[in-house]
Amino acid sequence: MTVLATIITLLSILLLAQSLLALVSGFNFARYARNHANSRQREYHPRAVVLVPCRGLDVEFEENLLPLLHQDYGEYDIVFIIEDESDPAHRVISQMIEKSARPAWLLVAGEARDRGQKIHNLCAGIEMLNTMDRRTEVLVFADADARPGRNWLAELVAPLGDKRIGATTGFRWFVPVGQSGPVAWLT
Repeated sequence: MTVLATIITLLSILLLAQSLLALVSGFNFARYARNHANSRQREYHPRAVVLVPCRGLDVEFEENLLPLLHQDYGEYDIVFIIEDESDPAHRVISQMIEKSARPAWLLVAGEARDRGQKIHNLCAGIEMLNTMDRRTEVLVFADADARPGRNWLAELVAPLGDKRIGATTGFRWFVPVGQSGPVAWLT
């Protein structure tokens, strides 16, 4: 065997060892993340209110909002907030609330005058909460064009059980509609 062949063989063995180590480390991290997330979900479930500003009927509007009403989470309420009753979302949300066992409200915020409508709607939702229930420990803001998973609320709130953490956020996945192949696996 030549010197060059020996060097290439040694480098190949090192590369294989590094790849196997990375694979094992990846599996260990996945197991850690799964176990850590599951234990956090069971530990901290304070009373929460989800505020959802809505405007118009986004693509798959009802399919996006329904998971908010069926979260795997104990005590939480939902406040859907629209600008006015002429918004087409008013009828759809009203029907969803009527069918739901989850406490939910539809708040008409009125037209924004000195700020954007979404911010105005969120502020109106917070003002409503200040007048009705002081037991709420966690405020959650959600968009009407996102579709959360069943554990979304529990996973979002769980880190707040650590007194050093004052806020959490989620990451949005944008998945193109009507895709196939690897993109379709994300849904």
